[in-house]
Amino acid sequence: MQMYVGSHITEFAPYSLESERASRLDNECRARQKVSAESRRTIVKEKKEIEETRRTELMAFIKSWETSQRIRNYLDTVEKTLEKKEVAPSKPEEFALWLDWAHWYADDICPLTQPRLHNESVEVPENCLVADIDLTSSTREAMQGFPETTTDELFRVIKDEFRNRCHHAHWSIYQEVTLVQEGLGYDVSQRNTGY
Repeated sequence: MQMYVGSHITEFAPYSLESERASRLDNECRARQKVSAESRRTIVKEKKEIEETRRTELMAFIKSWETSQRIRNYLDTVEKTLEKKEVAPSKPEEFALWLDWAHWYADDICPLTQPRLHNESVEVPENCLVADIDLTSSTREAMQGFPETTTDELFRVIKDEFRNRCHHAHWSIYQEVTLVQEGLGYDVSQRNTGY
């Protein structure tokens, strides 16, 4: 193709829509190839991380199991020695509590046994009358109409109920009551007391 520019004739290569289309398709193809390769690299990386986590967990399970077996073997030897009356604990009641705890601990760390709470680890909250708990005057006034008379009953009152009952100051009241309940031994770890 020729074109006149001023007094010169300029030659242009034929402009091909087909070559532009082929170039665009090739660019799109390369982009898909990159996405596919990156996706595969991500999958491989995730599989390696999962495999490493499994191996680490397995080794931790084995270590815990071995430790629990060593404790059980030791406790079995202690009990057999006591049965033969080769030794006797100097404080039998304390020893019995320790022995019970040691059996619990061996079970607790073993990945093959069902976990159970140990009697000593169970926190029993101190249930008392709401009228007797240490509250600020503004919280006590805001809670005048509450039907709950004990802290066990009050512990079951959810945050939304505080909002319905106390309206504008519900957050500060809920926070204070939660703090007092924690001091009485209630498990408030699942409570959200922030705004």
